[in-house]
Amino acid sequence: VLGEHKLRAQNLAFDIDVWYALVRGHTPDTLFLPLSKAEAEAFVVHYRCWQGVGRKQGENVLTDDHFARLLELECRLTALLRQLDGQAFLRLCGRSAKDCILRESKEQFDLRVGQLGGDRYAALTTARQESMCVRSGSDAMHMLLSSERVYSDLLDFLEYGEVEQVVLRRWIPEMRLKYEFRCYIRNNAMIACSQ
Repeated sequence: VLGEHKLRAQNLAFDIDVWYALVRGHTPDTLFLPLSKAEAEAFVVHYRCWQGVGRKQGENVLTDDHFARLLELECRLTALLRQLDGQAFLRLCGRSAKDCILRESKEQFDLRVGQLGGDRYAALTTARQESMCVRSGSDAMHMLLSSERVYSDLLDFLEYGEVEQVVLRRWIPEMRLKYEFRCYIRNNAMIACSQ
């Protein structure tokens, strides 16, 4: 856990809540929802119960208060999604929930079943990307609650106090992994870019 915290602490300067305002200013394309420690605790306890971790008597028991906090957060996420036309890419400040359990629509499943060879790989990649589109508070909670990355970052928040936020970015259907770049900034100016 300490190694994970050290890595996270070293990368705080690269979190979206640090650099986004410098690059784009405050726009309606990205919305931030700070999490409370009580909400983070509800996520951590839920994940541990789901994964069967720490089941000593009385440890990691989901209470009515935990459920209430998670349901209230789902409602807040639903309201934020409306500001982004009902579709968004979800992440925390430092990283996304790409390791979550995927949701799959019937259309995505039909597309994959009908593909062969390289086309099948392309269809799987497309289905994976489409599954990252959050369309409801329920979608958002599914991703957050089933991601070990989210669990790890929220555990770090609880243990070391580095504030964490849920970030919703307007969904861009044309965005592909090949468009992901790392930009290097010095004195608030981009000096290099790599893929």
